Amino acid sequence: MICETLAARPPLGWNSYDAFNAAVTEEQVRQNADVMAAHLAPLGYEYVVVDYCWYYPHVGSQQCPSQRDGFIPPLCMDEFGRCVPAPDRFPSAAGGRGFTELADYVHGRGLKFGIHVMRGISKEAVHRRLPVEGTATTADRIADPATACRWLDHNVGVNMSKRGAQAYYDSVFRLYASWGVDYVKVDDMVRMDPYLDAEIEAVHAAVARCGRPMVLSLSAGVPRLIEKAEHVKAHSHLWRISDDFWDEWRLLREQFEYCERWQGYGGPDSWLDVDMLTIGKLSLNASNGPPRYSRFSDDELLTMLSLWYIFRSPLMIGGDLRQMRTSDLDLLCNGEALAANQRGEDPRELFRTSDEAAWWSRAPDADARFLALFNLGDTPRDVSVRPTDIGLDGRVAARDVWQRRDIGVCEGRFTREIRPHGAGLYRLSACRR
Repeated sequence: MICETLAARPPLGWNSYDAFNAAVTEEQVRQNADVMAAHLAPLGYEYVVVDYCWYYPHVGSQQCPSQRDGFIPPLCMDEFGRCVPAPDRFPSAAGGRGFTELADYVHGRGLKFGIHVMRGISKEAVHRRLPVEGTATTADRIADPATACRWLDHNVGVNMSKRGAQAYYDSVFRLYASWGVDYVKVDDMVRMDPYLDAEIEAVHAAVARCGRPMVLSLSAGVPRLIEKAEHVKAHSHLWRISDDFWDEWRLLREQFEYCERWQGYGGPDSWLDVDMLTIGKLSLNASNGPPRYSRFSDDELLTMLSLWYIFRSPLMIGGDLRQMRTSDLDLLCNGEALAANQRGEDPRELFRTSDEAAWWSRAPDADARFLALFNLGDTPRDVSVRPTDIGLDGRVAARDVWQRRDIGVCEGRFTREIRPHGAGLYRLSACRR
């Protein structure tokens, strides 16, 4: 079994994808780690994650970098067909050093280092019949073209019924452990038609015996994945429950549906991931729309953060931390609001209509609750709940955690006026008699 104490609370960190897509460089990662260490680490943010295609040379602004016929450009890999960082973007990886120096830098800042990887084995390694480390088999003998990734043409699946298949995954994660990787996001893994239970179990086993504690995140989610909830829960620390999320109100509204569907399945070492926080400067190389600060309004940012927090999703900041606006950083550094994510228990949707929604969770104190109110409509509206509906009787003291101020005492109903597309996040406590 993988270590079950690595993700007792939802992981907090930064991921390079929303800002840099496939083109992030070593220097950009180091600089973002510096900002995290200075401003976010005191709140518990710790993971610095390099997202996909770090092994693809001279990537430019491609969104899904492909290989042309003849495997052009050749991917950066070792003699066993395992991908290694492209030295044009990660110069410290030259000479077979992999991510060791970058991981050491991140660790030196008091943080942890993570990478994104693709399920399977590269088509190029299969074509070249490269050996699987420590075995007499070769890549072509364990390949499963029928389960190749449908949206990135680098890899095919691994046929886990073949001799040497588990040894391949074991060797991959031993390599990552030798680099000092603390967190690994495995993509194209939680999919349906077919559901890849054997490969999920193989990756889980490889992480468990790689020789280093490593958080295992599985991506990307599809609606029918809930049919396999217990299996994926048993074989990862967290998994995506939605497709890629971007700074569009339509997508944000859809996340409420995903959260309602999955409520009750998450918990310590089994977190439900609604994708990265699209806050700050995004798409710097214009790979997913023009370079921009998040298109979300201030109210919509509060809605996104309040939902992610009350639902207890892992929090991976997507924007470039170096260019984070003061207003955005103030939101992320609000420890009272973050407590709903890190210390709330058993989040549940109280109600949702076309225009409003409410979620709640138990606060650490027995007589306290976290409450999130949402206005999904286009005009201001009062959103109201009865404290008795969330287990609080009598008079209730309310605190607005985004504003960091006490509101007062209510009895019977708790009502707040919420701006269009906006949200409020509160801590309600039963008044002691």
